[in-house]
Amino acid sequence: MAEVLCPSVEVEITFISSPQSTLFCSRPDAAESRELLPASIVLCNRFLSGASTERAQSTNKLHPLQITTILSIVVYFLVKWASNIFVLCQTCCYTLSAILSFFYFIPIAVCRGDFNGKCILYTTGHWDETTPTKPRYIIGDPDWGPSSNCGYAIFMGVILMLLSIVLTWRMGVLLLKEIDETFRSALLNLLGSIVILIMQFMACLVVTVGYNRWCNGLLARPNGYDSCSLAALGFSDYAEVGFKVDSTPFPIQMGMAKFGAWLLLIVWAWIVALASVKLYRFHQEESFLTSIAREHERLIQSRGGTNASI
Repeated sequence: MAEVLCPSVEVEITFISSPQSTLFCSRPDAAESRELLPASIVLCNRFLSGASTERAQSTNKLHPLQITTILSIVVYFLVKWASNIFVLCQTCCYTLSAILSFFYFIPIAVCRGDFNGKCILYTTGHWDETTPTKPRYIIGDPDWGPSSNCGYAIFMGVILMLLSIVLTWRMGVLLLKEIDETFRSALLNLLGSIVILIMQFMACLVVTVGYNRWCNGLLARPNGYDSCSLAALGFSDYAEVGFKVDSTPFPIQMGMAKFGAWLLLIVWAWIVALASVKLYRFHQEESFLTSIAREHERLIQSRGGTNASI
């Protein structure tokens, strides 16, 4: 039996004389060993690399103390901000709005670029089946939807992104300082949020109804496509639009745009609701303080009248 130390991997390789030369490979600090194929240095290295991977995975795992520290920090800030729960909820809503805005205006802008700057919202073409074996879907210049439809949707997405980022920063500062808005700023916030909500609702209708109009035109052919996604696959083969079109991704793009638009509407509905509740709370506190001040003045006047009579 001969033992050889492998310096590169720091293991002991043991050879046992037998009709079938068998290689045993083990670490010097470990009692266990594994039988490998005859004279297989490669398998030995694999065994050692597996042990190294296990050690690396064990070192990459979070220590229980680290997990406890992270949870403690999270709980500390939650307890610290619990008294300012309205500002915390508004901050979360504005952050979510900033994220969703990217799923809203970017797909519409990309789809517009794929169609050479044309807007497919409210676009209506017509089928030409003079050649039954090769029908054509013709879209002339007057048939394209107004460019303002896509422009308005992109405008709303960009405005919501910028506004949400600014308001997230503003609410985050209030949250860190543990203060709240004034009655005046809360009122302005509510009025502005209502305007944004109405404008976003209009944008949702433009995107949804306009895209449905586009799909209805593609599916108007008898015995044609069953869905807009299937119609997109062969659009460049049967459509006559006057320019080269990469139409394959437009169902995904517009589906993502509708998803982002309606989720943004829901988020801003929550923002309006939070702003309304906060304003109502400010009104209650103001009425309470006014009543206390009025009762205090009455008490002072009654005491003054009693002292004068004495």
